[in-house]
Amino acid sequence: MFTKFFFKRFSSRQQIAYLRKKGTLIGNQVRNSCYFSLYLIQGFFVEVMFQSDDPNESPVKVSIFPNLESLNNYLNQEALSGWKKTTSIL
Repeated sequence: MFTKFFFKRFSSRQQIAYLRKKGTLIGNQVRNSCYFSLYLIQGFFVEVMFQSDDPNESPVKVSIFPNLESLNNYLNQEALSGWKKTTSIL
């Protein structure tokens, strides 16, 4: 059985290749001029961040979420931070 333990030991290029071959793409998003892809793979989730939309580019960051609860916590935090204002209107 493939687990996140083995996935973490792959190089970033191997991780991306494995995700594209065996993972289920949940969605893509652009945030702060970076491109994100979220995958489901055998019971855990992986978010990959790229600097551009070039599919051959190496990822900047790969985040692994062991379960749906940890993914939801992360996504809720991201959503809340998007609503925070850096300046106030008086």
